[in-house]
Amino acid sequence: MSPTPLPAHSKRAPSSTTAQPKKPPLHISPTTTIADTAVLTGTYPITLGANTVIHPRARLQSTYGPITVGEGCVVWEKSCVGVQQQLAGSGGREGRGDGVEGEGRGSDAREEEGEEKEGVVLGRGVIVEAGAIVEARGVGDGSLIECGARVGVGVVLGKHCKISPLATIPPHDTLPDFTVVYHDGNGQRRRIDRSGFQDVRMKVAGRQVEVLRGLVPSQAAKFR
Repeated sequence: MSPTPLPAHSKRAPSSTTAQPKKPPLHISPTTTIADTAVLTGTYPITLGANTVIHPRARLQSTYGPITVGEGCVVWEKSCVGVQQQLAGSGGREGRGDGVEGEGRGSDAREEEGEEKEGVVLGRGVIVEAGAIVEARGVGDGSLIECGARVGVGVVLGKHCKISPLATIPPHDTLPDFTVVYHDGNGQRRRIDRSGFQDVRMKVAGRQVEVLRGLVPSQAAKFR
């Protein structure tokens, strides 16, 4: 009598062990424009004001604190808004904030620490250009962060400040209203510009937002 053949083992699809990025609590105005390939991650709330435009591949990361973006702001592609790394002495393991479970603080950090975080606040009409990184505690109305600039953790920028391309503002610095940070042949400089063009720049930024809202298809519903 021939032996009964053993049943073939069914192949099981390998389970993915890659954790998905955290989806933060979102408060989005009905007139906010968020591109499909924008990245919003973290555990703290992200609030986006009316008529704000978030470009493709822009990143808002609330892993280490909440983010509030005011009315009429523009966050350009490949820029990043939000604290990027856990601050020393805040508890837990330090690490780059990529919004993935198991990295840095993890999903229960708020409950463990039981404290409010300062996070990042952008005022009305703030423009964050391509490749810029903004970790500032506060950025005043009408300020412009140009391409590749970096504004460090805890920085407070006054209203109508301008940070020139590739300039760096060190952590916990404070810049008064109308400060311009720029480069010359001797390095990075600062000056106060009260030329009176700030209102004009705000109007131009407002028109820019109107144009971009027509050019950038919004997928805000995807992030809700």
